Parts: sequence; structure tokens; C-alpha cells
Amino acid sequence: MGILSALLIPIWVIWFTIAFFAWYPTLGQWSGIQAYANSFQAAPFLLWTTPCFLLAMTFIVFMVSVYNYASEEKKGFGLLGVAFAIVYGAILGTHYYLQTFVVPQIIITGKTNSSALDGMSLLVLGSPNSLFGGIEAFGYGIMGISMLLAAGVFAGNDRINKVVRGIFILNGIQIISFFTPLSANIVVASIVALVIWVITLPVAAILIAVLFGKQSRHEQR
Repeated sequence: MGILSALLIPIWVIWFTIAFFAWYPTLGQWSGIQAYANSFQAAPFLLWTTPCFLLAMTFIVFMVSVYNYASEEKKGFGLLGVAFAIVYGAILGTHYYLQTFVVPQIIITGKTNSSALDGMSLLVLGSPNSLFGGIEAFGYGIMGISMLLAAGVFAGNDRINKVVRGIFILNGIQIISFFTPLSANIVVASIVALVIWVITLPVAAILIAVLFGKQSRHEQR
């Protein structure tokens, strides 16, 4: 499961990146929840929320595998990484479940029944009053803490352990750094942080898959 989860993470991130940056320019200026509902298209929206939901589930398995990989003296770092990964998964798993399976149905209903849209401006991306950015910032900030803590697992002096440790630290700091700009709706800073994240997280996951593969081959000898 460790290698599989490590290989799935880049797939979810690349899928999300392509779908999100294709959808985002269609968002337009906020003109109210009814205008949002009238222009809402479910398919492009679901194309980027679905991999986010899958990532939240996969990341927990990934971090459990990192814990299992850790040496006995480093398992404390791995366990802390798992603990924060579970919190991240619970927050953003719930968030993206709602965004994928609940919110679109309500928005579609609101095209013909405006009363269904009451309070929905709090839940949709693009609304100046939305909780969307704050929830994401908190969830991904917790993910960053998870990666920072798990970096302590990779204490080996070989090149791949050093690179993985460095990328985990970079990724963790970077995710936490976009805590504030995303929750404050600072779009440019959030997009820059997002671009860095979609590069560093897949690289870290692929390197972890290599480490897991090396460990598996060693155990089979």
C-alpha cells in the first residue's frame, strides 16, 4: 500500500492541477449566488474537487506507510506525522465530500428554485463571504505540519534520504506559508503557493515510492 499510495499522490495532484487551472478562469467576478448558480457547470467543477477528495484519503495511507518505514528511534516523528495527516484528512475529506457530492446538487436546484441557495454563498469558491478559503487554508496547513514532522523520519545520510527530508521540510513550510494568503483571499499569493505545492508534493511522493521499493527489495533478499 505504501508504494501505491505514493504513486497515487502525483496522479491526484496532476489531475487536480490540470482541471483546476482549466476551470478557474471561468469563475468570473462575483455577482451574487443566483448569478453563480445560473452559470454553474457541474462537470468542470467536479473534475477538480474529486482528486482533492481522493488526495485527502490517500495522504493518510501515505503517512502511515512513512511511519512503518521509520526506524524505531524515528517512529515518534512518523506517528506525529500520521496524527496530523488524520486531522487533515478529516477536515478536507469532509470539505471536499460536501463540495463534490452535496454543494453541486444544491446549486443546480437553485437554478430553478432560488430559495435553495439560502446561505450557499458561505460554501462556494469565489464568494467574498465564503468559508471555502479558510477551511482549505486550515486543512492544508495541518498537512504542512504533518510533512514537517515526518521529515524527521528520513535521517539517513544517503542522497535520497537527504533530498526527501529537504523536500518534506520545504513542502511543509510552503504549505503553512499559504495559510494566511488563502484564508485572506489574497489570490496571487495563493496561486504562487499552489504552483510550488503541485511541484514539490509529487516529487516527494515519487522519491518516497523509490525508498519504499528499495526497502521492499532489501527485505526480500
